[in-house]
Amino acid sequence: MNTKPSKTPLISCSSLRKTFGSKKQKIVALDDISISLSGGGLTLLMGPSGSGKSSMISCLGGLQKPDGGHVYAFGEDLWSRRPRKINKFRREHCGFVFQSVGLFPALSAIEQIMLPLKYLGWNKKAARISAQNALEEVGLGDRQFSRPSEMSGGQNQRVAIARMLAKTPQLIFCDEPTSALDGENGKRIAELLKEAARKHNAMVMCVTHDERLLPYADRVIQIDDGVVISDTESGISV
Repeated sequence: MNTKPSKTPLISCSSLRKTFGSKKQKIVALDDISISLSGGGLTLLMGPSGSGKSSMISCLGGLQKPDGGHVYAFGEDLWSRRPRKINKFRREHCGFVFQSVGLFPALSAIEQIMLPLKYLGWNKKAARISAQNALEEVGLGDRQFSRPSEMSGGQNQRVAIARMLAKTPQLIFCDEPTSALDGENGKRIAELLKEAARKHNAMVMCVTHDERLLPYADRVIQIDDGVVISDTESGISV
């Protein structure tokens, strides 16, 4: 059942900072950013190249440790945990979708999805059922035995989304998932991400330059030089 976006934060950050390089050539990727993100909605993170968008989802998703500040996931300070606990958090609660779909050429669509579930400890029957359901959810139930070379770019991106959805993550991070797709496939991906947020009450944050996604957004955060310059929800500044 679809639901309205929840107002209870699933993940938030306060005074988040991230830099790269040496003192003489320091690049500030994130500069004292504080935001809260709730479930049930699609948030677009937009800004020019080098503005800090990818660093933001890396820090929030447990991929890259910030230099300062805090990330709170489900009420706990993420980066105060030991590395093994952070890895466990990422495996169990986070889903990632990238521009490069990262599918294995020799595996069928259903095998692409079942493989990571196996490493999460799922038995074969449960993994197959979840994989089949995920493929149905993205409209590819009839392509479960197709390999990447037998499908279009848009279909392969949908397989990547199904692979992510199969473990029902509550935190979904996407980095330019539609930039290599035509208008129709880009629209389909946007619809799937919005539906995933609604159906699973998930937080979906999507880094993008693609303005075609704007009509599907529940919230749009603009950043530049590592600073939030605007934050709008349902067309109203927040």
